[in-house]
Formats: sequence, structure tokens, C-alpha cells
Amino acid sequence: MSFFPNSSALSSSPPLRLGIAGLGTVGTGMLRLLSKNADLIKERTGRSVIVTAVSAKNPNKDRGISLKNLKWYPEASELADDPDIDIILELIGGRDGVALELIRKALNNKIPVITANKALIACHAQELFTLSGQTGTPILYEAAVAGAIPAIHLLRDAAAGDEILQIGGILNGTCNYILTEMEKTGRTFEDVLKEAQAKGYAEADPATDIEGIDAGHKLAILAGIAFHPIEFSSLSLTGISEIKAEDLLFAKKLGYKIRLLGLASNDKNQGQLQAWIQPCLIPNEAPLAQIEGPGNAVILKGKFSGPLMITGAGAGGDATASAVAADLMNLLQLWPALLTERENIAQDPHHFHRLLPFWGRQNLRKLPPVKSIEAASSCFYLRCIVTEGLGVMATIASILRDHQISLNQVLQEGTTSDGRVYIALITHETSTQQIKKAATEIHRLDYISVAPLVMKVEN
Repeated sequence: MSFFPNSSALSSSPPLRLGIAGLGTVGTGMLRLLSKNADLIKERTGRSVIVTAVSAKNPNKDRGISLKNLKWYPEASELADDPDIDIILELIGGRDGVALELIRKALNNKIPVITANKALIACHAQELFTLSGQTGTPILYEAAVAGAIPAIHLLRDAAAGDEILQIGGILNGTCNYILTEMEKTGRTFEDVLKEAQAKGYAEADPATDIEGIDAGHKLAILAGIAFHPIEFSSLSLTGISEIKAEDLLFAKKLGYKIRLLGLASNDKNQGQLQAWIQPCLIPNEAPLAQIEGPGNAVILKGKFSGPLMITGAGAGGDATASAVAADLMNLLQLWPALLTERENIAQDPHHFHRLLPFWGRQNLRKLPPVKSIEAASSCFYLRCIVTEGLGVMATIASILRDHQISLNQVLQEGTTSDGRVYIALITHETSTQQIKKAATEIHRLDYISVAPLVMKVEN
């Protein structure tokens, strides 16, 4: 018995033909998945798929997988001109350039696109999704957020009938690995970063990960689905490069763990979205505090559903390939309807919403910026490194008091070999603006050797 409509017709249909742009870890992982799961894909969708063409920089590189009998295109955009390609998988990466040119051309030529490119979707969503609607051509991007975790599906399908109040989580595996290793071993940030690079968790140039940019791309995509598309450059991004092993020790003593979080929430009263990426102290018992190593976690809070959380592998070739395959399966199951409904989609981009990037009828001519976090209130962690001297703590407390900031907890570590003392403070609730002003004034003190570290306490 078959559960597919017109299954005999589907089974006798010719295979859908794929063109793959990019043969790095994700691209080669996708080729392996398609080879290993060919029968499973046909069984579940009623139709087989084959790869007919690929594009990458070096045709002679040994990728550990046979590319025999596949057409090779030195320029990725040439895939969009191939009449023997039904679907293009864009696995190149990069915000602009070749990847953007390929997707634009494919959509204009009415070739559906599946992409894992978070930077491109975060920064060019409005243009590409408008083009998708105008041409009636899907662009799917489950793999652009959190690897194998079905974050896009959670928002677009599972929570489609609910009002989303908050979305975010732990969105970068590199940072989570570094912070949890520092926590467990007491090693320095620089030492653990080198280990992460050796294990393939971090790039040779790790700035995109450790400065919060990668997590910001993912949050921008999630916020765009949950609320509305946003201007990426307006996101507040703070990374983890200033965190020291002593901060993890202080956090442990205070009953917290440190994680790089990204959260977006919609303030309907203010009519503006707030979204940020920053390292935070979270209570030891919090669900996000249990996420260790290179894992990711996506949390969603709905008005009716309450809090939901999904976790899993957030990066890696195989994990990301599985998310690309999920989009491919969705497209295969809807393929017959796509062919018959294409004109209706172009006339009304919401007619066939499951194949379009955003649910909801929004027509934003200009992407709105997110609300500044300066006025947002929270408790804060403040760490100062001082040279020994009498009255240091009294002076710091006096500066905080001048900025209407009161203290909740204070910890001090013994003198280091170079004569410095680490002091950690937890404040009562205050605004981001006030704590930053106080930290700037504290930094001007003669015995403060480096800028104080400020982190939000996210309860």
C-alpha cells in the first residue's frame, strides 16, 4: 500500500535532477547522503533524485567521493543555465559574490533553490524572498540555522498558529565548545581556541564565530520568521574573546554558567523588535546551561505553547547535509503541486505558503532596525582586574552608586603572580546604558589595568 497520491505516476516519473554548487564539507556530505539514502528518499517521496552537475573551485581535488559522469561547471552561475537541472543546492557560503549571483539567476530562471548559507539569507532575505514570490519559485533554507536542528520547521510549521513572544538560544557551536572547555579545565581562551581550530570547530580566522557574527546571522533569520525581517547591521553583537578563565570560575561560585546567547523578542507596546547576541550568565539549573561542547539549542516561547526547546548538532558537514536533505524531501513531496500552482504563486505569493520563505502577509519596503539594548534592564556581572591597593572596592562601589547601581554579590580572587586582583560583582537590576557608563568611569582609575568586563545575567 502506498500513502502517496498518484504513486504509480510518481514512481514512473523521471528522477529530479540536482545541481550542487560547493563541494566542501557540506557539499561532499550531501553527495554521500544522497548516495546512501537513495532508496529511502524514493520510498518516502515517491520519486528518485540524481545529481547531474556540480561546481567548485578545484576539479582535481581529492574529496573522497567519486564525481565520475557528473558535469563540472567552473562558474557556479552556469548551473542556472543548465536545462538538465531541476533543483539547485547552493552550498558555497559567503554573503555576496558567487553564491548571491547563482541564487538570483536560479530564481529568475524559475529553478528552486535549497541553501545552507546563513550570511546570505540574513543579509539578502528581503530581495531574494521577494524574487521567490514574484517568480513562484521556492528558496528553502532549513540548513542555514543550527545545522541538523529543525529550527525553521519549528517556527514555520509547528508554531505557525501561535503568537511568538521570544526566539533564540545557543546558536554557535564554536563559542559553546570554547566556553564549556574553559569551564571544565580552567584553560585560557586562547588555548581552547587553538584546540577548537585543530578539531575543526573553528576556522583559521575565527572572528565570525567568536565575535558573534555567525550567531547573529542565525538570529536574524529566526527573528525574520517569528516577527518580521530586520536590518542585520542594526543587531547588537558581542562575542566571547574578552572572557577569561577567571570569569568562568567566578560564575561557578555564584551559581551560574556562561553561554553566548542570542534572543529576539517583540515589544508590541513599543512597536519595535529587540534582538541581541552577547555572552550571559545563566543559572546552573537553566535548560540552556546544560548544553555543552559544540551543541546548539533553539528556544521558542509562544503565547499558548509556552517555552519549547530543541537541541542537537549545530554544525558539521553531515549534520548540515541532513538539514539540506529535509528541505529536499519537502520540495519533492510538493513537486507535482508546485508545477501546477506556479502561476498562482506568482500572482499571489501567499497562495502556496509552504514553499515560500516567510508565512504571514508582510510587505516591508524598508527593513526596520532593531531596538537599541541601551535602555534594556537586567542584573549584570562586572569583572575588574586591579593592582593591589587600599580602598579599591570602596571606590568602585562609590562609582556604581553614583550611577544608581546597587550591588547584590561581590567576589574577590587572591593576588596573581603579577600582582593583580580579580574582583567580580553582580548588580541589582539596572539599564545597559548605566552599567556601561559606570564601567567606562571605573576603567579610568589608575589601578584598573584592563577595561572591566560587563555581561548580562539572563534569568
